[in-house]
Amino acid sequence: MSKHATIENIIEGLTPAQLQRLGVIHTHVRVELARHFGNRLAPIMADVLVQESTAHPDVLASIEGIADCLPQTPTEWYSFVQSLVRNNDLAQRNIAFSDETRKVEFRTEELARLRPDQRVTLSRSGTLDEYLEDRVKARLEAVQ
Repeated sequence: MSKHATIENIIEGLTPAQLQRLGVIHTHVRVELARHFGNRLAPIMADVLVQESTAHPDVLASIEGIADCLPQTPTEWYSFVQSLVRNNDLAQRNIAFSDETRKVEFRTEELARLRPDQRVTLSRSGTLDEYLEDRVKARLEAVQ
């Protein structure tokens, strides 16, 4: 049985109160994904990860009321959403693609900011690429 079918079966078997608890958990997962990955994660991929969180043992235990196993601190939530992303190849690819796209945009912007004489000087000295890489890296770190 596929993971999607398993999740559908879990949801079909929930009582209204459990569905309400699951909705609250899904909202929290969605917020944490947005907080930690922002625009790097496509909305459709975030939806998939939210749905996949349904089958997580801690979520199932919380839905059943067995124990409140859900993360409590921001660090624990970060670890939780990181594990969701780490366990989904498409999410990893989506983030990698977003990062590469952003790098290209930043590199183009940084190159455009340089005066023509600066570009020539850096090119002649063989340090233009290194300069651009450093600027792009700094901007990526500032955004993430």
